[in-house]
Amino acid sequence: MQRLQLLERTEDDRRARRRLGAALGNRLRAATTDPARMLPLWRTFSVGEPVRRAELATAMSTELVHDAFGTGVLVEVDVDGELPGTWVRAAVCIVPVAIAGEMIWVASDFPWFEDDPDAVHGPGAATQTLRGLLPTRSPRTLVDLASGSGALGVAIACATGADLVAADLNPRAAALSELTAALNGLALEAQVGDLTDAVTGRHDLIVCNPPFVLDRPADRTMFRDSEDPRGYAGLAHDLVPLLDEDGIGIYLTNWRYGPALPHPLTDLAEDLAALPACDVLVLERAVVTAHDYVRVWTDDDALAGEWEQALLAHRTTHVGTGAVLVRRLPDDEDDEATHVSTSTAYDLSLDGLAGLVTGWLAAQQAARALTSEDRLVAAPYVVEELDDQASVRATGGLALSVTGPAAQVRSTAVATLEALRSPGRLSDVLAAVPALGPSPRTAADLLRTLLRAGLVRLA
Repeated sequence: MQRLQLLERTEDDRRARRRLGAALGNRLRAATTDPARMLPLWRTFSVGEPVRRAELATAMSTELVHDAFGTGVLVEVDVDGELPGTWVRAAVCIVPVAIAGEMIWVASDFPWFEDDPDAVHGPGAATQTLRGLLPTRSPRTLVDLASGSGALGVAIACATGADLVAADLNPRAAALSELTAALNGLALEAQVGDLTDAVTGRHDLIVCNPPFVLDRPADRTMFRDSEDPRGYAGLAHDLVPLLDEDGIGIYLTNWRYGPALPHPLTDLAEDLAALPACDVLVLERAVVTAHDYVRVWTDDDALAGEWEQALLAHRTTHVGTGAVLVRRLPDDEDDEATHVSTSTAYDLSLDGLAGLVTGWLAAQQAARALTSEDRLVAAPYVVEELDDQASVRATGGLALSVTGPAAQVRSTAVATLEALRSPGRLSDVLAAVPALGPSPRTAADLLRTLLRAGLVRLA
């Protein structure tokens, strides 16, 4: 296994690496229209080939090459028949990556270091998923937890102008996050710490791609494998104190399914309902068998078999993958109860998710502000019954539902939706749905529930 070049973490080293990143980023952007200058840069930093020092100095400048050696970004390579120092190669991979349409330069480790426990991978599907889930808003302050290469936080900061904070337990990841930020013209002093431990203050947006992989029996790494048997599914409890009012935290996670286990979404919803004054969305994107789950991460048959047995030893036959989003209510609403919505709309494309999440947030706010004068109209829905239980589910969108005893659901929720096929107010619902009784409060509570689930909307 090839070992990584050490990236020192002294303050002087960090400042020098940030200066180098800013200057190198300028050179890379300028070279995008100059193929002759870009070629040696691309061969060095994107492909990882050895190049002649003089050739690279022509593309970067002699001073920048010197600084890259001093910060550990370049190293010398011995070539037979050549004087020492003639050939160099990059110790860090730098490539352009598009994240939700935002093109940035990302510093990470080359793929041939993937078995090194400190290796920092570049952005992948998880990064794109998290970015695709973010609602449309412009945060003032942004925290990227478990930042890795820093690509997600940097892409969001470049798109929104937010002040960026980043933290990772891996010192190498913190160093590369700083370098990625500098390459894109951003100032960042990344912290070293375990998830929320390194962050203080309150922030508008926190994003986190924690190490959520479950039960890998060997070759575990800090950037990928969870030390929490729940895959950090309850991370929201640690995020909420760091959120400003109306702030949003969002993270990816996995959860376990098995005949002998509690239903994970019900269990998680009950856990998250204990949060203080929040709106919470649990979004399950897929459920796969234990066999298919391990094959996502390895093609080694021996490791896969051992890993599947480790999952089964924890009574796990299937694994759900998804995200949790939590919005902290404004401080003047801190006596409000937390509401949790759960979506299992597996066929949603990533392209439209941000709009759906933005719509869900708006619906939660509308439910809290609902008055007797607001006019509402029913959305398309279906009714699903199993034994003595029934669910009314919105068709399309996040496909949220309201569930309860079948007779009660039919006489209240379904009757209300029928009454609101044409726009109406609270008084119209009371007149049309006898099962709600004479109390406006009962009807208003039901309308808020339906509004939160997307089963009715403001007309």
